Amino acid sequence: MVATFQVLGKFSTLDETNYIGNPHLCGSVINNSCDDHSTISFDKPDSQSGDEETVIDMEIFYWSLGVTYGVTWVAIIVFLCFDSPWRRAWFRLVEAFISCFKCKTNNFINYDKSIQSRKH
Repeated sequence: MVATFQVLGKFSTLDETNYIGNPHLCGSVINNSCDDHSTISFDKPDSQSGDEETVIDMEIFYWSLGVTYGVTWVAIIVFLCFDSPWRRAWFRLVEAFISCFKCKTNNFINYDKSIQSRKH
């Protein structure tokens, strides 16, 4: 693929030497005609070696993801085993969440009951 670009803004301050090494750019700034590059073929990498690299990369990704989750869970469990202010704060937060959930649920149930009693 050949890419043309417009010379606007900061690009107008650059000269041809800034684009050396990118043969797929064309335009008036780099004195490279876009018509000459209408048929450019890209070398495709060997599919077998690419598949092997992908499998290895995914395997490493899954192992590192598993280890990260494992270490995180162990750290949380160890953190909650010690009697510390952070542990007490965490359990107070969980208790407040459960109480709030129960309150909302009870309000919904009572509201539902009052609507049903009005219908009868």
